[in-house]
Amino acid sequence: MRVVLLVESPELAGAERVVLELARAGRGEGAEAHVVTLRESETTLPGSHYGGVRRQVLFRRGEFGWPQSALSAAWRLRRALAQLRPEVLAIHTPKAAVVAALAGIKVPTLWVLHGHDICWDGGSLRRRFSRALQRWTRRRLGGRVAAVSASLADHAAAGLAMPRQSITLIPNGVDLRRFRFQQKASRSEATVCVLGRLVPWKGPMQALNAFGRLREKVPSAQLWFVGDGPMRQALEAEVTARGWNDVVTFWGTLPKPEEPLREATVLWLPSESEGLPVACIELMASGVPVIGFDVPGVSDLLKDGCGVLVPPGNAAKLADETLALLNDPERYRTIARAARARVENEYSLERMCAAHYSLMREISGVGSRPDDGSLSRGFHTRKSPRQKGAGVATLTK
Repeated sequence: MRVVLLVESPELAGAERVVLELARAGRGEGAEAHVVTLRESETTLPGSHYGGVRRQVLFRRGEFGWPQSALSAAWRLRRALAQLRPEVLAIHTPKAAVVAALAGIKVPTLWVLHGHDICWDGGSLRRRFSRALQRWTRRRLGGRVAAVSASLADHAAAGLAMPRQSITLIPNGVDLRRFRFQQKASRSEATVCVLGRLVPWKGPMQALNAFGRLREKVPSAQLWFVGDGPMRQALEAEVTARGWNDVVTFWGTLPKPEEPLREATVLWLPSESEGLPVACIELMASGVPVIGFDVPGVSDLLKDGCGVLVPPGNAAKLADETLALLNDPERYRTIARAARARVENEYSLERMCAAHYSLMREISGVGSRPDDGSLSRGFHTRKSPRQKGAGVATLTK
């Protein structure tokens, strides 16, 4: 089975990291997997980030703009798929889905929803337009839809005007060999980690506000931001203005984030919304308790004693619950063990990859073995988009 995994960019966000893991797992699942990104990353990625993954980029850095590049991206995507000849196209970000719909793809599609970043709710003109666009995209693609959490699937069913039972639930997963459990002892000092892209809806400014309150009680506390994004410069300026340069560290994008995370005491997840945050699963697997806002996606993971949930937007409560957890060693250990057990039972990388490839085989009608002749048959049984002209921007291995 030949698979193309389509995503907007190679940024180190949850959807993109899932795409990389699926690409790396392709051979073991009897598939030939290619990653296609609409654009290059706007941030510097580790050299090993795409190691061993076949990747095609439609627009160089700075060339892609939304929505003005949408039609051009659709044309380039048609050409890329004519070259790659996939038997299934798996789409993992909203803009990529719109581009695929505009391209009129004749390949069976799977649209995987990773977050609540599509404006489905509300009556404003912008939200109504966004909702209409996503519904048009789903009808135009005509394929299957999957969601990474139950709460997101419920939301998507209403937003996309489709039956809930037709949305397949495929939770995200992490490599348990990389994120080994280490039972930590709660202690009076604290190293708080915020892991993920530095973008407004991830709540990094909320983390700074909560950290200020925590330092009133724990002056030796440290705050780590692991990740990068467009808010980094503003956050660094705010840290300097508050005189915290010696206690707040910006690690940037790391090829192996699990290494510094072993020293973290707690993870804060002050997001406005999440699909099913990979960063949270990683810390749960590592034995680091997670304290997050009680929003869909986060609550899916932290419910039933696997973490601590606080009211959305309440930075003071985030700090207060952290202090309470640090002062209760038995509760600290209990949460860490419960979180690891949940990841082992529900959110392993093997389980995630097997579920994705099983669904893609079902969609494409191709068997699980790569030597059954399907790689040479499938694409030619359909009308394939063909365009003249030069190839797309780059192809790397």
